[in-house]
Amino acid sequence: MSNNHIKNSIEFLLFSYFNLDLKDASDFDKALDAAIKKAYEDATNEGAYNILFKKEYGDEIIDTLKIKSKNARDKNGKRIKREVKNLLKERLEYDIWHNELCKLINNTYKACLKNAPYDAENWFSYGNSQKWVNMTMKYLYIISGLINELGISDDERWIEIDNIYKQFHVPIDRYIVKSVWNESLKENSINLPNLVFSNTTGKLGKYSSEKYKSWSTWEEEEYNDFRKVLNKKAKIKRISPIEWESIVWIKQAKKERANKNKTTK
Repeated sequence: MSNNHIKNSIEFLLFSYFNLDLKDASDFDKALDAAIKKAYEDATNEGAYNILFKKEYGDEIIDTLKIKSKNARDKNGKRIKREVKNLLKERLEYDIWHNELCKLINNTYKACLKNAPYDAENWFSYGNSQKWVNMTMKYLYIISGLINELGISDDERWIEIDNIYKQFHVPIDRYIVKSVWNESLKENSINLPNLVFSNTTGKLGKYSSEKYKSWSTWEEEEYNDFRKVLNKKAKIKRISPIEWESIVWIKQAKKERANKNKTTK
C-alpha cells in the first residue's frame, strides 16, 4: 500500500469524524478544539442533559435555559482546552488533574444556571463531566496515533499524548455499563456499584435502566467506585484502561447493532 493511499484514507476518516484535514489535524490546537466539540456532543446527546430541553416549557424559559447552557458550554470548552495544554506542559498527576477539572466544569454549570427554572443548575452532572473530559482525551489519543504514524507534525504535545495515554480514564457510557453488567452476570456476581434495586435472589438478571443508576446522573463518588471496577478489568488483561475500553466498547456496540437488526426484521 502506498504512502499516498494511507494518507488519503486517514484524511478521509479524520474529515468525516472530526471535520479535520491532515493540515488541521497536525495543528494541535485545532485538533484539540475539534476533540472538545465532538466530546461535548457525546457527553450530552446520549445522556439526560439535552433531553431536559425537550420538555414542554414555554418558549421564554427554553430560550433562557439554552442561553445559560451555551454560556456554560463555551466557558468550559475554553477551560478544557487550557487545562489539557497545561497538563501536557507541566506533566501533572493525571488523576488529580482529571478530578479537579470535572469539578470545575460542574461548578461552572451551577454558576451559569443558577436561578434558572426547574433546578437547572444541577442538570449537568459529574457523569456528564467525565464523559466530556474522557472523550476529549480519547479523541486526542486517536488523532495522535494517526499523526505520529504519518510523521506529519513535530509538535511535542502529540508525542506527550502518546507518552501518557495509559493514564487516561475510560469514558463511561451505556455500552461500558452494560458490558460490565453482562460480564458480572456470567460470573453470577452482584458486586457492582450504583445498583438501584433491592436484590433478593442474589442474581443480577438481565440489564435494565431500572436496575442501574444512569451514568449521566452520577456524582463523583459513584464515578470513582465504577472506575475501580474498570481498572481491575484492564489490569487483568494487562492493558491500559483506554485500550481496554476500545476493545469492549466496539464489542458491545456490535451486540447492540445485532440486537437492533433482529427486532427490525
